[in-house]
Amino acid sequence: PHLDAGDLDEVTLTTNGTLLARHAAGLKETGVRRVNVSLDTLDPEGYRAVTRWGDVNKVLAGIDAALAEGLSVKLNAVVQKGRFERDAMDLIAHAHGRGMDLTFIEAMPLGGALESYGENHLPLGEAEAWLKARYTLDPVAKKTGGPARYMRVRETGGLIGFIAPLSCNFC
Repeated sequence: PHLDAGDLDEVTLTTNGTLLARHAAGLKETGVRRVNVSLDTLDPEGYRAVTRWGDVNKVLAGIDAALAEGLSVKLNAVVQKGRFERDAMDLIAHAHGRGMDLTFIEAMPLGGALESYGENHLPLGEAEAWLKARYTLDPVAKKTGGPARYMRVRETGGLIGFIAPLSCNFC
């Protein structure tokens, strides 16, 4: 009712994507037009290690279903030392090859992640510099209602975003 009344511009869902294949059609029916899917790696073992239980193939099937329903999909990946350097280029190719934006999020020092925060932490500035050594990044003025700062990757034509940990006070 809020969408129909004009009270909301859009309803966006952020998800780990594991049940998205089952629910993509229903989400579209209820007015969702955009989903953000957390996907730190395309590697099945790496994904299982990051999530402690997950199956990346379920997430990829969910993304496929969302795209097939006409939903706009954006991927979110948390930046971690070592993993970022291994996976960033594959994530960019996957996202941009399917018409999806990709946002890199600097890890926040929260909860149970604190014990490994220092050893796995990669500052967003270093991640951006790593990408700039491999791609031509042009700033763009895109606003999605969230805290991301966006750049276009000339080589792919797609967008990547960057979210700093202290920019997400409202999340």
